Amino acid sequence: MHLGAELSTLDLDLAELPALSAGQVEDLANRIVFEDRPVQIREVDESELPGLGLRRPAKKRGRIRVVDVEEFDRSACGGTHVRRTGEIGTVKLRRWERFKGGVRVEFLCGWRALRDSRWKNALVGDLAAKLSVKDQEVAQAIERLAAQVRERDRTVAGLRDQLIELEAQRRLGDLPGTPRIVADVLTGWSAEMTSALAGRLAAAGSTIAAFGTSDGRVVIARSPDLELDVAGVLRRAVEPLGGRGGGRPTFAQGAVLPEKVGEALATIASLASIASLASQKKQETQ
Repeated sequence: MHLGAELSTLDLDLAELPALSAGQVEDLANRIVFEDRPVQIREVDESELPGLGLRRPAKKRGRIRVVDVEEFDRSACGGTHVRRTGEIGTVKLRRWERFKGGVRVEFLCGWRALRDSRWKNALVGDLAAKLSVKDQEVAQAIERLAAQVRERDRTVAGLRDQLIELEAQRRLGDLPGTPRIVADVLTGWSAEMTSALAGRLAAAGSTIAAFGTSDGRVVIARSPDLELDVAGVLRRAVEPLGGRGGGRPTFAQGAVLPEKVGEALATIASLASIASLASQKKQETQ
């Protein structure tokens, strides 16, 4: 057991603690508290222990301090105890979880339990008012909202994928020559969508796609059939501008100041064109 300044924990040798059992334990503990049973403390010789029916064996020898909660519990303990169980106040099991093969229970007593209940009651009341439901219906209302959000996210993801595919098809149709090189700033596009579009264009074959976003992100991807270290190209383009970046030979990303994105993309396009021409000449001479 750990008795902390804000909360206390108790480690139990149990495989699990069902919610129903936890509620029963909490009820029993509070019943003993409300009955305000006397707590007696005495010292006995260790030879008397076998007849006392202690809850667990004593850990010491010689004179043993025994704490007796009237007609409920008797144990050997050297810690601080109340004079009557009513002094403890309400007992509240706050949460429990698996811990080192057993179950760790977190609990509060007295004023701490009251303060904890107070803010939670205020929170539930506030949520109930905002959701226009009864206090007992808050959990179900939140689950309905969560389900709606998940459905919305699936719809948004589907529309996002469609947008990326349509944009990729449009750009592929507008790109002349081989390899095809595109470098552009995508206003209003997220970093995730920008990366997805670059990857989609690169998957089409013989394409180098470099995009920037309005917040300074830069991404570049190239098709597997091309020989170009795009990570090296990216670094050569952004580092002179005070930016940084890195990645793999086929995909890289970095960042510069937002006002430098256009300049970085222009450099990337130039370097990619030079590298592509060099690669073509090399193939022609072989």
